Amino acid sequence: MTATAEEIYSQDYFDYLHNRSSFRKKVRSFYLNDIKKYCTGKTIDFGCGVGELLRMLPAGSIGFEVNKVVVGFCKKNGLNVYLYVPEDDNYEFKMIEAGTYETFTMNHVLEHLERSADVVNNIFESCNRLGIKRIVFTVPGHKGYKSDATHQTFISMDYITKNGLINNKHYRMRVNKYFPVNSETFSRYFTHNELRLVFDKRQ
Repeated sequence: MTATAEEIYSQDYFDYLHNRSSFRKKVRSFYLNDIKKYCTGKTIDFGCGVGELLRMLPAGSIGFEVNKVVVGFCKKNGLNVYLYVPEDDNYEFKMIEAGTYETFTMNHVLEHLERSADVVNNIFESCNRLGIKRIVFTVPGHKGYKSDATHQTFISMDYITKNGLINNKHYRMRVNKYFPVNSETFSRYFTHNELRLVFDKRQ
């Protein structure tokens, strides 16, 4: 039986995430710990991959993932991860009960989407409805964005400002920083200098 292109892509992506060397896993943990410190309470980890961050988050946190192979792996390892189909739900998160989660985090996903600003606005609306207090986004810097042919939208503070995302009526930006070196210029030379954006619910 011949595998479909979707199945091949799913398996390749899973292999890429799962078969990291010990050194790469340590480096990955260094980055994830910085994201974790912004995630308070039970968290929705959207695009959770093989669950590296999810394992670090408070008990009761859940993950959403679009890759069927990855979802199967996570479930077999006892993680609360659900298959997400953006075309069906449009980032409304209708399956989530209001008041259940405190933080929503989405890391290295927005750059893969064609209309990222629309997705962020949908997430703001949905998270407000669900009573989520904090939203954490992570996207690659300049060189990181150029390093992957599947990236479709470059997101910087200029992009955030031009698309009116910094003045959202429900959430205010609390943090915008590059990590591990807080320099946009450095991100032009170092592939893994990423931009962290944290929004808190307006009182």
